[in-house]
Order: sequence, then C-alpha cells, then structure tokens
Amino acid sequence: MWLQSRGMKDLEKAEKNMKKTIIKFPEADRKVLEDPQMMSKFIKETAEGFRQGSKGAYHEGKIYAKSWGFNLEDISPKLKVYIWHGEADEAVPIAMGRGMCKVIPNCKGKFYPGEGHYSTIFKYYEDMLDALTS
Repeated sequence: MWLQSRGMKDLEKAEKNMKKTIIKFPEADRKVLEDPQMMSKFIKETAEGFRQGSKGAYHEGKIYAKSWGFNLEDISPKLKVYIWHGEADEAVPIAMGRGMCKVIPNCKGKFYPGEGHYSTIFKYYEDMLDALTS
C-alpha cells in the first residue's frame, strides 16, 4: 500500500501545508476542509492521485489546454450532460460552467450559490450520484 511505503509523515506534512493554503480559499471551501475528517480524506485522495507520480496530472493539463477536436454545441442531444458548479468557485470561474451549459445540447446545470470548488463535491456528491445513476 502506498501509505505504508511513503509513510504517514508525508501525509502529515501535506496536511500541515494544506492548512496553511486553505486560508486563501473561498469561505465555503475553507469550512469543508477545516473539518479534520474531510481534510484527511482530501489529503489521502490527493495523495492517491499522485501515487504513480505527476505525469497523469501533467497529461490532463495538456488535454485541458488544447482543442478537443469538436465544438461543445456538436455534442449529441441524445447524450445527457450534467454540470455541477459552485458559484463561489475561484479555481474554475462560474462563467465557464454557465457558458458550457448554454451551448451543450441536453445539458442540465446545477449552480450552487455560495459554494466553492471543493465544497460543491463534498456537500452534493449524493445528488450527483443520484443523477448519474437514475
């Protein structure tokens, strides 16, 4: 297991650094991540995402930065598309979510007032899973 091989000290260091960083986050995100259980989950999930190194995150960044080879308005209206977005998200501006929802056919957008980048998923994941499995 990754945690055993890297040791808990790395996770403790990451949590200490994150506690310093969240001071700059929107209030909704800060409140969620100030909860010790949520912070622990967040740190462990983030560590798992980088368990094999940073090449995956680097590759995703490249994907996001270049054309995907199609226009959003050309997505088939037979496909249901969902967007969940916190209106106080400072990592991904709300205008991006609203704009995508306007041009994607059959897009269902849910925009949460006062919620941030992290608080939206932590607070509303059950609603998201229900929508995706119904």
